[in-house]
Amino acid sequence: MGKIYFIISLIIILSGTNIVSGQECYKKKLCQKSELKDYDYRSQSSYQTLTTGDTLNIKVVAYNKQAFHLLACSDPKLGQLQIKVIYPEKTVQRYIKQINQNKENPALNDTLWSNRVVTEYETIFDNSDDKSIKSWEFSSRKTRLLIINITAPEGKENYTGCANILLGHKILTTERRNLR
Repeated sequence: MGKIYFIISLIIILSGTNIVSGQECYKKKLCQKSELKDYDYRSQSSYQTLTTGDTLNIKVVAYNKQAFHLLACSDPKLGQLQIKVIYPEKTVQRYIKQINQNKENPALNDTLWSNRVVTEYETIFDNSDDKSIKSWEFSSRKTRLLIINITAPEGKENYTGCANILLGHKILTTERRNLR
C-alpha cells in the first residue's frame, strides 16, 4: 500500500514540474532592456515554452491610433525565431445557391442567393530572409485582428526553451500618426 502512495506522489510531483516549467518563462527576461524602447508591454505579451520545430500562433488586436513594437526573444539554445505577422481579412461573397426553373414560363425562374464568408491571409511582416531581425514597429489606421506566427528553428536535438513574445503599444500623438 505504501508503494502505491509513493508512485502516486511521484506522478503528481513530476507532472507538477511541467506546469511550473511552463510558468517560469514569464520570469525569464530574454530580451535586453535596450531592445524594449518606450512602449507599454503589459497587455498582449506572451511567454511560452517552445521545442525545436514548434510553431505558435498568437492572436492580438492592433488598435486604431496606436503605435506597436513587436519583439520576439528566445533562449539562445533554441535559436533565432522566425516571425510572421498575418492579417486575416474576411469578406462576404454572394453566390447562386440554386435556380428553380419554371418550364411552363421561363420568365418566372427563381434564383436563390446565399452568402459565404471567405478569409484571405495577407503576410504583412516576415523575417524569413533575415532571422536576426527580431523586432518590428508598426501602426494601424483601424482596429484589426492580427496573427503573430512564431516558429522555432529545427534542431539536431530536441530542445525545449522559453520564448518571450512582447507586443508593446503607445498612443500616437497627432504629429506621429503616419498610419498604414
